[in-house]
Amino acid sequence: MVSTTLKDYVRGRDHVIRYGGEEFIIILPETSLDGANILGEKIRSFMESMSWKEKQKGISMGKITLSFGISELRKEDTHESLIKRADDALFRSKQNGRNRVTLQSQCM
Repeated sequence: MVSTTLKDYVRGRDHVIRYGGEEFIIILPETSLDGANILGEKIRSFMESMSWKEKQKGISMGKITLSFGISELRKEDTHESLIKRADDALFRSKQNGRNRVTLQSQCM
């Protein structure tokens, strides 16, 4: 359900990749850091606003929230350094109460 929602929000050359059990990476090669922030906030807000139910039983799943950590590729980056900055931003989102979008610049 989450991966389908993420895929619905990306376009063109963007990619959604599962990265571990409950984590995803969204690669946005033609999107600025500000644009990624806006997209993250749109997705987060949409997920929070929905009333999710289990398909077969119709039982409410409660509120589903998402936390985001956003980093931007730098010339000197390796895959590891880029992901580390995103992971640090994600950790900051979770530290600050979850259900939020945090940019790499907010972790320095």
